[in-house]
Amino acid sequence: MAIGRPPTHGHTVNGQPSTEWLAWKSMKIRCTNPKYRSYKDYGGRGISICERWADSFDNFLADMGPKPSRKHSLDRFPEVNGNYEPGNCRWATNTEQQRNKRDNTILEYGGVRACVAEWAEIRGIRQDTLLKRIGKYGWTIPQALGFDPPPVNRRHPLTFQNRTLSMKEWAAETGIPSSVIESRTARGWTVERTLATPKGKCERRSVK
Repeated sequence: MAIGRPPTHGHTVNGQPSTEWLAWKSMKIRCTNPKYRSYKDYGGRGISICERWADSFDNFLADMGPKPSRKHSLDRFPEVNGNYEPGNCRWATNTEQQRNKRDNTILEYGGVRACVAEWAEIRGIRQDTLLKRIGKYGWTIPQALGFDPPPVNRRHPLTFQNRTLSMKEWAAETGIPSSVIESRTARGWTVERTLATPKGKCERRSVK
């Protein structure tokens, strides 16, 4: 689908419409043209453009300013389900765009609200590990983020050095019998001490 004619007000680069103008025009098409392939995700679900921007690229550019780089694109933020209007739009990098998608999992702890990708970066934990801890294993958000000790019982895995495995899997990897691992955690040993301490003779006699 054609994006429209180049602007007549001078916002061109080498005779071609600027990327700012293209972003404005694309925004309008997404929100107002039912024939556009992405309309269902924008205008089709109620996303609109404020009156100040709807028919004035000059107003849009005055409020948004020029793009910091060609890699930046128009993003609704901080309210991803909000409208295109001053105060809810920014020029965002691809990484920022991906983190602001409406289907992202958002976690909140200690007054900080961020998506899984951001928490993974902040805490040094793999994204898939965080998602498994919460969705598959039922850990609380503080436990998943490493602020609280993880739950310890036979049904839950143990996390050590940013890896989460079952007791049986840790047993195979460390050479420490799963019964010993279970006994140690039941006695209040930390996960690090449990998995980093070789099995001793006295322990071999006391743990079946």
